[in-house]
Formats: sequence, structure tokens, C-alpha cells
Amino acid sequence: MKNRHIPLLLLLLCIPAQAALAQEKFTLDSALALALQNSPDYFAIARERAYRDAESYDAEQFKNPELELNTTLLEKNDSTGISAELTFPLKPSQFGSRQSMARAIRDISSLEERMRTLSLKHRVTEAYLDLWIVQEHKEFLEENLKFARSTNKTVSNAASRGEVGKAASILFKAEVLQYEDELLELDAQEKAAQIRLFKLINAPLQITRLQDPQLGLLPETIQQEGLGLPRDILATRARIADIQVQVARQDSSFPEFSPRLTFSEGFDNDSRAAGIGVRLQLPFGSPSKGELTRARAEQSYAAASLKAYDTLGYESLLQKGLGNAQLMQNRTKRYENEIIPAFEDSFQAMQRMFKNGQASVIELWQFHERLHEAELKRLEVFENAFIAEMELEALMGTALNASAGE
Repeated sequence: MKNRHIPLLLLLLCIPAQAALAQEKFTLDSALALALQNSPDYFAIARERAYRDAESYDAEQFKNPELELNTTLLEKNDSTGISAELTFPLKPSQFGSRQSMARAIRDISSLEERMRTLSLKHRVTEAYLDLWIVQEHKEFLEENLKFARSTNKTVSNAASRGEVGKAASILFKAEVLQYEDELLELDAQEKAAQIRLFKLINAPLQITRLQDPQLGLLPETIQQEGLGLPRDILATRARIADIQVQVARQDSSFPEFSPRLTFSEGFDNDSRAAGIGVRLQLPFGSPSKGELTRARAEQSYAAASLKAYDTLGYESLLQKGLGNAQLMQNRTKRYENEIIPAFEDSFQAMQRMFKNGQASVIELWQFHERLHEAELKRLEVFENAFIAEMELEALMGTALNASAGE
């Protein structure tokens, strides 16, 4: 009889754990990990890698040899037999150039996969940041609404006693209504941001509070080996374009040829014969001209893109990107450690003066509005710091700090 209570006891023990789990805040690392496991965008990256790998395989493969068999079953002179011919189709570019092409395609495949993965992580980070900012704004706006309602009540009582004008009373009622409307707008923005985030990471929609995202640790200087992933991609594309021109030239300068091995045997007279030969394609017109024209156009474009990037000066771009990220992080720290605390202290001092009759309610409200504006500015600066960090990572082609999926 006692055993019947064991499942119920286990269920009761699990409830607190489940409740605690439900209350855990969703983190940026969790969002990134889910995106790199479940997101269709990540599988699209894997698909592009597979396509590139298949392209490299095709580039260096020889055509399959062709075998032709013929049997003579009936001849006028009663001579029957069998003949065979083995043909190996070849192109001049298959002796070196196409192998170089395959290696270059594999190189670009790896580089592009890294860049696309970093881009996906940045899109997830931006969606996460958008939702977090809405939640932060909503949180302190709810606190502001409580203060506005309390102040409105105070002003209404003072107006009924004739201590303040009717206009002031109407103004604070309007402020309360405006805050309430802003909260409704933020509710809608939060739902939309949640849909964007969880759709991007392909996870069930959760009405959850996000953990504060953390900015990366920036070095004073960046010792960058090479010229960054974006430049590597451009250089590899230029190399592929050069090889494509080389392949097209080789294949247009000499026609496709097919070495042949022949063998025949007679059944009646025991005759046997073997031989070698070659089959040539006769290039009437210019069948490779279109391929060569396309290859040269791609070569010109790839070379111009690489030159334009080098003209900008990678080292200069990198240092400016780092300087901007450092500046925005310093601004963020200043808002968190100096500016916001200073506004909070001034507002609290004004509250004490108001309670002691040394300040009017209008003055108190003005200090409250300045604190509200500073909180909004803090979120804006924090967002810009994250954007500057992601721009620096995109320039480098790698994340500054290890995170999910790396």
C-alpha cells in the first residue's frame, strides 16, 4: 500500500526543480548553441559546404572510360568473332590545372563556412540584443509608471486642496496615460522580438526573461596574423578565377582527346589483333570561347575586389574598428558606473527635498524624467558597443571570445 505513494512523492519533489528551471534566465550562449544545432540557416551553411566539396570533386575527376564490345555472329565467309575498344576521354587541363582548381575550391569552402557561421551568430546576437533591450526598457518603465501613479495621486490631492493648479493635475494624469500606452507598445515589441529570436534559433517560443548579455574583453592591440578572413576569401576567389582562365585556355588551345585500346579475336580462324589509337574532337568554330570569356570576366571582377579591399588598408581598418569598439565599451562602463549612479543620487536627493518641502512636485518630476532619459541612453550606448564589437569580429573573421559552437 505504501508503494502507491512513491510516484506522487517523486512528482512533488520534481515540482520545485521544474519551477526553478522555468525561472532560469535564457542566455546568449544558449541561443547561439541552439542556432548551431537546430537552425535551418546553419543547415544551409552545411549545404553550401557540401556543394563546394562536390564541386571540388567534380573539378579534378577524369571522365569515365568508355568500353565498346562488338560480336560478329554471322558472316558470309563464316568468319565470326569479337572486338573490343577501350577509350579514355581526356582534356589538357586535367594534367595539373584542375587539381589546383579542386584545392582552391576546398580552401574557399572552408573560409566561407567560417564566415557564414560567424554571420549567423551575429544575427542571433542582434535578435537576442533587440529582445533584451525591450525587456530592460519595459522593466524600468514599469517602475516609472508606479512612480508616476504615486505622483499623480499626490498632485491630485494637492489640487483638491488648492495647493497646485489644475493644469499640473491634468499634466500628471496625461503622463500616467502615456506611460501606460508605452508599456502596451513595449509588450507588442517584446512579443515580436521573441518570435524573431526563437524563429531564428528554431526553438519553441518561450516567454522568458533574458540574461544580461556580456560584452567581450577587448585587447589593447590586436596582433593579427595575415590579413583577416574577409581578405583571405577575396584572395582565394581571385586564385580560383586565375585557375579558371588557365583551364579555359588549355582546353581551348588543344581539343579533347581520347586514347584508345583495341582488341579483336576471330572464333573460326583463331586470329587475334590488338592496337592503340587516339580519338580527337574536331573544334569547328570556337566551342571554348564562351567559357574563356566568362572566366576572364570573373578574373577581372575578383582582381578588382581584392584590389579595392587592399586599397582601404586592412591594418588601418582593424585599428579603427578596435578603437571604435574600445570607445563604445568605455562609454558603456561610464554610463553604468558613473552617469546612471549620478542621476539616481540626484533623484534620491530631490525626493528627500520634496518630502521636506524644499522642492516642488514639478521639480521632482523633472529629475525623474532626466533619469528616465539617461536609462534609455544607457541602452542605446550598450547596443552600439555590441554592434562595434561585431563589426570588429566581422573584419577579423573570428569571434573575439570563445562562445557556444566554437
